[in-house]
Amino acid sequence: MAVIKQNWIKLLFLLGIFLVATSLLYRENYRNIALVAFAASGFFSLFLKSHPPQPSLKKLIYNSAFFLIMLASLLYTDNFNYAEKRVTVMVGLIIIPLAFYFFESKQTLNYDKLTHQFYTLFFVSTVIFFIGVFVQNYFNDHFNEFIFRDYSERLNSRYGKYSMHPIYASLYLSLALIFAVPLHSKLKKLWHKTVLILASLFLATILALLTRKGIIAVTVLIFLVYFIRNQKRKSIIYFSVVVFILFLISYNIPALKGRYVELFNTFFGERLSSSGSTSLRIDVYNCAFESIRQSPFFGYGIGDTKEILMNCYAGLPEVFNGKYFNTHNQFLSAWLISGIAGVLSLLAMVIYNFKIAIKHKDFVHIAGLVLFFTTLLTENILERQNGVILFSFFINFFAFKTQKLNID
Repeated sequence: MAVIKQNWIKLLFLLGIFLVATSLLYRENYRNIALVAFAASGFFSLFLKSHPPQPSLKKLIYNSAFFLIMLASLLYTDNFNYAEKRVTVMVGLIIIPLAFYFFESKQTLNYDKLTHQFYTLFFVSTVIFFIGVFVQNYFNDHFNEFIFRDYSERLNSRYGKYSMHPIYASLYLSLALIFAVPLHSKLKKLWHKTVLILASLFLATILALLTRKGIIAVTVLIFLVYFIRNQKRKSIIYFSVVVFILFLISYNIPALKGRYVELFNTFFGERLSSSGSTSLRIDVYNCAFESIRQSPFFGYGIGDTKEILMNCYAGLPEVFNGKYFNTHNQFLSAWLISGIAGVLSLLAMVIYNFKIAIKHKDFVHIAGLVLFFTTLLTENILERQNGVILFSFFINFFAFKTQKLNID
């Protein structure tokens, strides 16, 4: 019975990993099922005998402290109802590290095999999802002169529970492309490699169509550095050609070109445009910094930051037109919520995991952290379910994986 019990708990934990790897294929309201599997496996692991060596408690502390500090801000927030919703969305930041810690305390995993399987499932699921989007566009006659202009918006709001904000879609695409590197190195047959490369080109094209400038820039930089460090001259040439072709395509499509032109004009033009996404972010950042300046040590509590920002936006009606925008920077949001403790806990988590990744010298680990870190600088990804699950799973999977190598 003990053997059956242990296998059942292990299968439940592996189910959580499987659900994360294939999460893009599920309706949005079902993607948090992975958290249920992790929570259950972690809870039932408490009733098993400990299995040496024990995982590092430091990993659990660093990877869960940010959520606990956000939670502590409930003590001085006024809008408790809104705070409760935000905490619920972020709960994966505590469930996943606890699940990994308790599970690893009692059982062991074959991470070498599991890692390859995770990469494969994630990559294939991402390809299937965007093929589905392609087919949906085709049969609904969206392949017209407005396809490029409306592609991101349709993905964001026209697919019901399968809709996804372009930022999170771009995160999935970039991670899938990063996972393609170790997958390619494992393949032996030429036709397998050919299929993988063609699928990667498909994903890269979709990433270019979504025009999330920050994620595109960091993805290009990640691969460029990788090819240069590994002295892959042919790969550098092929990669440069692909990037150049995708750039030409984007430049010759007005709906895509406009986003890059607006970015350039915002920083280098004679005057700022208030209608572009980049200039809007600058105004949001100004409001965030001004609000932080008024309460730098403790912040305002997780339920009150929306009201605080709206008060500032009200002074710029010509820019915000009464609409709410989050800080578009996770570090600024953490500072607004919990003050210095909030932003330092987030920085500590990122730096600690970077330290592990650099010692580990794993391309996927380092590249994934670079991708997440740069996205944290431009988006509040830890306040949306998709971002929370992706980020928390990624850092904890690699953090606990490296304990076998005595990397801490």
